[in-house]
Parts: sequence; C-alpha cells; structure tokens
Amino acid sequence: MGRPPPDLNGPHLQVNLNIDGVDFQRELGDDIPISGSDLSGEFMEHSDRFAWWATVTELARDKVARTKYQLDRIYAIKDHAVRLELTLAKAKATEKVVENTVITSKEYQECMFDLLESKKQLGLAVAGKEALTQRKDMLISLGANMRAEGSSNLSILKDAAKQRYQERQAEKLREEANSTTKINTKPPVGKKPVGK
Repeated sequence: MGRPPPDLNGPHLQVNLNIDGVDFQRELGDDIPISGSDLSGEFMEHSDRFAWWATVTELARDKVARTKYQLDRIYAIKDHAVRLELTLAKAKATEKVVENTVITSKEYQECMFDLLESKKQLGLAVAGKEALTQRKDMLISLGANMRAEGSSNLSILKDAAKQRYQERQAEKLREEANSTTKINTKPPVGKKPVGK
C-alpha cells in the first residue's frame, strides 16, 4: 500500500509532490549544508534554494485545498446517492448510516488518503522552507563573524605594523644617541686626549 514512510531519523527528508502532472522532488539534506570555504557562493545560491521551497510550499498548500474540495464534493455526491438509494429501498436514512456509507466508500477513502498525503507533503515543504530560513540566519551570522574576524585580523596587523614602526624609530634614536655620544667622546682636533 503506497511507498514506505520517510526515515525521519536519517539524513534524508524528501518532498515528493505531483501537481498537475509536474513532479517536484528534492531532498532537504541537499539544500541545508553550508560550505564555509565559499560563503559568497552560498549567499548567491541561497535565494534560489529558498525560492524553490517557498514555491513548493504554496503549491502544496493549493493541492491540500483542492483535495479538500474534491473530498467535500465526493461526500456530497455520495451522500445524495446513498439517501436516494435508501429512500428507494424504503429504508431509514439516518445521518450515521449515510455518513458511514459515504466515508467507507472506495472513492471517498482514496480521496481521503490523497488528502492525508498532500497534508504530509505540505508539512515537509513548510519544514523545508523553515529550514532554509534558519539557513539564511546562519549565513548572516557566519558572514558577520567572518567580517569581525577580518576586522580583528586587520586590527592585529595594524597593531603589529605600528609596533614595528615604533621599534624602528626607537632603534634609530638609539643609533643617533650612540653616534652623538661617540662624536662627543673624541678629543677635539689638534688636542691630545687627557692622560696620555
């Protein structure tokens, strides 16, 4: 009876919708991971991924509404047919007898299963859309962290360059002070050093 339920404990959560003969299939696990080595690419691709999930969510919502309408229509048609049949058979048409006959009919049950499947697919699409919203927030956070780290790295580099400059300036001052001291310790030209 149908396909097996998705493995919710595993990494695969797939939306599988058929709307007006068009198949929409996608695994959420393919759209969630973020490559830290290519954050710019991740930002650029994110809108396409989100658009897919948002579109499928709305298509799934529409399919649920149309399937509900179809179920109500089947109920109304079957209700009328059952009441007519019971009247012709001169049997009592109680609400419970009519309802039970309608909801146990093959056509109604098939439509009900379609509705349940449509609701499940809508739920998965909504979960996927929400996951992509969370992914966007994570991308923003990672981008902010990367900018902060870049700023921090620039600040560290600026501080190191400043320190090297100050050390060179101090070294120059020492050299100048040493060369001035050496000049002052030489005896004046033409005079002999004292004590010799």
